[in-house]
Amino acid sequence: MHVDSADITAVVAYVGGRKLVVVSVYIPTLKSMQNRDKGREALTSRLDIIREVVQREQLRDPRTEVIIASDFN
Repeated sequence: MHVDSADITAVVAYVGGRKLVVVSVYIPTLKSMQNRDKGREALTSRLDIIREVVQREQLRDPRTEVIIASDFN
């Protein structure tokens, strides 16, 4: 599945008749950002991308389930 971010990986998996969208997202520490506003913008951007991916797949199949995972630093 194509995602427009190097910090997000998403796959579609079929398990026992269920369709899953599994998303892994990198969340940098706010300390690693130049300032808190940039950190918030980066987080908001990631959330927007994830929302788009999930909506796209749920339009194709409304029964699609979603798993989002991250390694919070």
